[in-house]
Amino acid sequence: MPESQQSLVSTNLIINEILKNEKVNVLDIGCGEGKWGRYLKGKVNSITGIEVWKPYIQQFGLIEKYDLLYNLNAVDFQFPVTPFYNVAILGDVL
Repeated sequence: MPESQQSLVSTNLIINEILKNEKVNVLDIGCGEGKWGRYLKGKVNSITGIEVWKPYIQQFGLIEKYDLLYNLNAVDFQFPVTPFYNVAILGDVL
């Protein structure tokens, strides 16, 4: 299932809460089809995606939906000093 299963109401609530803050740096762990990148890129300071399943990167055009994109298991992610992530989304991570 490549997309988080929140209702539209829940999705909009999450987006509105994130956008209340200035200079938000978002980390989307388990991008799937890139829903959060699609909704947030250009509206937040930065959005970084982590997607373990390499076929999704091309299939869903993830490179275009995120400012930075990593193809790796989230447990192997080395948090950089910058950008500092003040929002993390784990929509459907197993």
